[in-house]
Amino acid sequence: MNTAAFVEELLGALAALERFELTAVHSEGLIVNGRATLSDEAFLSFYYNQSTGTQAFALIQGERRIWGIDYDNFRVGISIR
Repeated sequence: MNTAAFVEELLGALAALERFELTAVHSEGLIVNGRATLSDEAFLSFYYNQSTGTQAFALIQGERRIWGIDYDNFRVGISIR
């Protein structure tokens, strides 16, 4: 998947949820990262690297990561706190 396809898929998924508002997207070469706001105190942070296939998502509430998933071609890691 390339960075444009990742962003398109992500925007489609966020639009379907209707609770998230995309507040920041930064793309530099083969890397995309950003944030989608859920409320005043919660947001979803995301990262994608086209070269490695790395995808990372973290749900942050206040200053705490309450959920996250990291995936690349070598591992999958999920954390729930």
